[in-house]
Amino acid sequence: TNTNPIALVTPETVSEMTGCSVKTLANHRYRGDWPLRFVKLGDRKPNAKSDTRKVMYFLSDVQKFMRNRPQFGTEAV
Repeated sequence: TNTNPIALVTPETVSEMTGCSVKTLANHRYRGDWPLRFVKLGDRKPNAKSDTRKVMYFLSDVQKFMRNRPQFGTEAV
């Protein structure tokens, strides 16, 4: 019996948490330049033009990422 389930969240939820668009998250995922681990759930469809599996992020990673990126003001542009 697993008493400590892993909490996963959708890209849409991460988008709301971070203020980044889902497309921006996909770009970061592709480049691997953010420390957000993710999994792809479901079966890969044969002959599909793109990967149709569902992307899910680890909630603990997103929370850690947000804690490590505090903003205490804005810089002049």
